[in-house]
Amino acid sequence: MPAIGATSWNRWGSTWAAGACALYLALAFGVRGGVPFVRFPAFAFPDTGGVMAMPLFLANGEPAEVTDFTDFMGVGPEAVDVVHTGLPSVVSHRFYEAQSWIGEHPGERAGDVEIAVGLRVLRVLPDGSVAREDRVDGRGTARRRKP
Repeated sequence: MPAIGATSWNRWGSTWAAGACALYLALAFGVRGGVPFVRFPAFAFPDTGGVMAMPLFLANGEPAEVTDFTDFMGVGPEAVDVVHTGLPSVVSHRFYEAQSWIGEHPGERAGDVEIAVGLRVLRVLPDGSVAREDRVDGRGTARRRKP
C-alpha cells in the first residue's frame, strides 16, 4: 500500500477547507440571515439617527487632544458632559477618558494655553452634508505636557 505523500495530503486538506468554508457561509447566510458574530454588541454600532456627540477640547481655539496637556486651572472634570442627554455617541468612552485626565492633572497656577472643554454635535443633513455645532461647557488654562 503506497504511503500518502505530503503533496496529496495538502491537496485534500485545501479542498476540505474550501468546502467547509463554503458550507459555513451557505448556512450562515441561508439559515441565520448573516454572519453570526456581527450580531454581538461589540461588533455593532448603534444607529444614531444622523446625530452624534463627540467630546470637544480646544487649545488656543484649535482642536487638540486633552492628553497633550496638564495643570488644568479654572476647568475641572465636571465640565466634561459624560451624559449628553438626548445625543447619542459611539465614542462615549472618550468623554470618560477626558474627564478622568482633567481630574487627575489639576494645576496650582494659571497655564500658558487657553483651553475650552465641551461638546461637538455632528448632524447629517438631508443633502448628505454634515453640520457641526460646538458647545463650550468650561474654560480655563493648562500647560503643554512635556514629552
